Amino acid sequence: MASYLRGIFWWIAFFGWSLIWIALSLPFSIAPGRIKAFGAFHNPRIWGRGAIRLTGSRFEISGLEKLPDGPFIVAANHTSWMDVFALFATIPRRGVFGAKKSLFWIPLFGWIMWSWGHIPLTRQDRGKDKRQIERLLARMNRDRLSVFWFPEGTRSKDGKLCHLKKGIYHFARQTGLPVVPIAIKGAFDVLPKGAIRVTPGEIRLCVLDFVYADNNAAKDERIRESSEKFLAELRERLERGLFESAGSCSEGGSIPLSKPV
Repeated sequence: MASYLRGIFWWIAFFGWSLIWIALSLPFSIAPGRIKAFGAFHNPRIWGRGAIRLTGSRFEISGLEKLPDGPFIVAANHTSWMDVFALFATIPRRGVFGAKKSLFWIPLFGWIMWSWGHIPLTRQDRGKDKRQIERLLARMNRDRLSVFWFPEGTRSKDGKLCHLKKGIYHFARQTGLPVVPIAIKGAFDVLPKGAIRVTPGEIRLCVLDFVYADNNAAKDERIRESSEKFLAELRERLERGLFESAGSCSEGGSIPLSKPV
């Protein structure tokens, strides 16, 4: 019963917390360059940390020294909405999600995505898809953006790693960017998919060695073979990260657990 009462409190508090940050983010969204970039990094970071702390949970990330210097793609397992908050709260770079354009019209959620500069993607023919990727890559290099990606495509129902979809391979292959696997542990225990209840816990993120997609594959057969190899390697690294301790993720240690509210 306590977890359900806490869950009701969290959903109400989270809705109010998000409205506050929508209001605070709007001036940044129309501000000039550096001010806009400042808001687009710090606003989601504070919002994500607050959303986790409202559950009474703590978070920790290990292996930050493995992040590349330039733009990259984060590939994380997805079991809970807490995954989104944890990525914003811990990754020390400005990160955006690439999502279906229809999601940007969802009240509250869509407003946040627009104001923080997330990327609406539309499925088009190959020529237009290529131009869309080129524009996105130019923006990523200009603004030093990284992209957050959940290769499973949806939240896991049981907390286990699901089938990885090929979208991340094609995106990595077309952009030539490194893919950084990040294993997120504990988020499912705090807020499972479809649940109202919230249980305080510890959310740990483990940054693993990055991998590249083979962008030299040209023929369909070669692309299919290359994608299968890439996804198998990505899956193996995520599964390894889910079972590793915080210390084994990082040569330089980890950021200490945040204090819950």
